[in-house]
Amino acid sequence: MGDDPDDDSSSSPLLSQLLSQSSSSSSSQPSRLQMRFERSNIVSPAVHIKRAVLAKRQKEAWEARSKMARVNQVVMYRRYRVGELPDIQLKTQDIILPLQALARRDPAMAGKLFCVLFDRLFSEISDIEKQSYTIQMRDHVQKVLQRNYKGTSNTVFVGSMLRIAHQHLQLTPDPITIGEGSVRSNNFPTGVILLEAMLNYSGGGGASATNPTATLPVADDASTSKRKRSSRNSTGNSNAAAASSLSKSGSGISQDAFENSNLLPDKAESDWNQLARLYKSLREDDILLGISEKISRTTTTRQALENELKGDWATALRIYEEGLSHLDEPGYNWESSASSSSYSKSGNSSTDSHAPTPSEIEQWEEGKLVCIEKLGKWDALRQHTLMEVPDPQDLFGEQYIVPYLRHFITSHIKEEKNWPELFKFLDCLSPEQRDILELRYPADLAIVSVVRQDFDRARHFVMKYHHTFVEEWAPLHPLATSARHRKLQTLQNVVEIDEFLQFVGHESNFRSQAPLKRLLSSWSSRYPDSKEDDVTVWEDVTAHRILYMQILREKFARLCNDGGELEGGISMNWVHEFLNTHKRQSYHMMAIAARKMNNLH
Repeated sequence: MGDDPDDDSSSSPLLSQLLSQSSSSSSSQPSRLQMRFERSNIVSPAVHIKRAVLAKRQKEAWEARSKMARVNQVVMYRRYRVGELPDIQLKTQDIILPLQALARRDPAMAGKLFCVLFDRLFSEISDIEKQSYTIQMRDHVQKVLQRNYKGTSNTVFVGSMLRIAHQHLQLTPDPITIGEGSVRSNNFPTGVILLEAMLNYSGGGGASATNPTATLPVADDASTSKRKRSSRNSTGNSNAAAASSLSKSGSGISQDAFENSNLLPDKAESDWNQLARLYKSLREDDILLGISEKISRTTTTRQALENELKGDWATALRIYEEGLSHLDEPGYNWESSASSSSYSKSGNSSTDSHAPTPSEIEQWEEGKLVCIEKLGKWDALRQHTLMEVPDPQDLFGEQYIVPYLRHFITSHIKEEKNWPELFKFLDCLSPEQRDILELRYPADLAIVSVVRQDFDRARHFVMKYHHTFVEEWAPLHPLATSARHRKLQTLQNVVEIDEFLQFVGHESNFRSQAPLKRLLSSWSSRYPDSKEDDVTVWEDVTAHRILYMQILREKFARLCNDGGELEGGISMNWVHEFLNTHKRQSYHMMAIAARKMNNLH
């Protein structure tokens, strides 16, 4: 009661303490808030990385949309009138522009359009200028086909040139060029039609109704035969049985041309040989035997050809070697050989009364090399190739590039002891020669790069092969089964090269057993066909797989530390056992296929 409310002396210490605490807390709070919410001027590098990745994705998406828009873009070349009146006021440009756009998109249509335009322009040339123009155009067609089988190959363009030559026979090049160009560009039917037209043309005396003075070109002796070991003689009498065989088989050769081919042996012989070659590529065995029976002067050609068609390569090789050995015997009596042959009993001895022609001898030599290749005698193939072409640099010459260049490369790839010589040959090539090899044999160059363990270069050749394969496969007609099958035979080897390169390109595949098992299991379930594919295809697949397994074995050995165990339970003992098992399986499957084909040599 006696307390004075205005008297705060008793509470002053407590108040001063509270005021001091509040002042200290208020002075320190702004500094804590400032430290907590302070903005840093340094930006993290992760922000820039995220922005760059996002911008890159947006750019790629925009480029993909732009590309699809360009592909799906529809160009309006002309808008036709809509209404009752017809749209008849057409300009020349209204027809040319759509046709030109179609030709750019469709190679087959471009080839047909080219033939039509050429035929129209050629018919407009005056008779005075036509003779000189014909000579120039014949030279141009010759150069185009020669350039085709030397390196580059354009199936549609070469087919167009062959069709033009068929329409205007005075423009046809020599038969060897036609045969080589047709084989190289897979235009077998077109080449057959052209050669048959040339034979019918020559069978009527060598002149046409439109140009009586025109003559067909004849192959030079230098290109017809590489080894002249006997002189040309006149052919024997015509064989009616052979002509009947051709007519029954569906050949387009007229009876007059077949019977009169002996009248002009020098002009017709090369045509018949190239025609037989194309029919052999088309697997028309009946027609091929009919042609062989007609043009062959000895039974050696006929017997060897029959054994080739049966797949008895050993017997065919023996017959070829016997025929070639008789050429070195001076004064050999071919007529006595014919009388002792089994063919003399069938009335064919009249064709054996003469020595074989140079073209027939060349056929024996090429057939001998083919038989050696089919039998897998790589050392003998190499020796025969080098005997014909002692200097490997001459293999790119016009008369040796087919078939000796392929035999040289194949025989050296198959034998490991010949690899240094092959590497030296490839390293000394000129840029032009290297381009020819890359265009003709990208798959073989990919194998060579794998052997040298230059995997990046091998990937380059694999991509080049795929590009070439698509270009050559697209124009092939669906009914051209032989040509399509021939192209597919090399595809499996390149696919397995690509799979092997993808496997060795990732080190993680060597850290566990699953990738190796998956790779070899896929190979074990994929083999060539024992009926459609010959032994050389099986041998290529098997030899290449053995090579890949050897490289994988060496790769695992380098990764293993003194035979130690890697991750995933991989050891060198397991690797050796696993690879050897698949190696034995590959050899076993090839042996089964060889037994079915009766080719155990």
